[in-house]
Amino acid sequence: MAWLYLASATLKRYHDEPKTRSNFALTRWATELALYRMQEALVGVLDNLPVRPVATLLRWTIFPLGARFRPPSDRLGGEVARDILEDREARRTLTADVFVPPADEPGLGALEAALDKAVRALPIETKLRDAVRAGRLDRAPGYMLDELGVEAGVISGEEYDLLNEARDARDEVIAVDAFDAARYKTLH
Repeated sequence: MAWLYLASATLKRYHDEPKTRSNFALTRWATELALYRMQEALVGVLDNLPVRPVATLLRWTIFPLGARFRPPSDRLGGEVARDILEDREARRTLTADVFVPPADEPGLGALEAALDKAVRALPIETKLRDAVRAGRLDRAPGYMLDELGVEAGVISGEEYDLLNEARDARDEVIAVDAFDAARYKTLH
């Protein structure tokens, strides 16, 4: 019943909100998952009925063509993940009631700030990847590729600074256990 409620709530929210591509993908993913989980729960009930002839008759009645729902595809899941990460409006719509602290606060505030910087840097990273594919730049690790891109005129100095700012912000938020040796000894 919980999955039925979640599917209904998802469809109601989609009905009430603006019809965007990302909202459709999110709704489709959530609804496909709910339908699959409902089907699996019902199959589980049928598998555990003690009177096997009744269970078989019910299975044929409920699922005449077999259990047909599948979980959301990986392609749809990837599309939804990209929408949540890259489409700031879709993310704000989903998390409208979530308090996001300022960027200078550790935790969620720093994570959101790092995500904003990373999303702004995506087109620049795409330019660099395209330049490597086109043979205008040699393959190199991230920071070296950035420098090669500036030298070759693929990206500007401002874009280079933005890439480094995004990389620094990312490194800062993922370095959760970064201690110097003296500090580590005091913890144990």
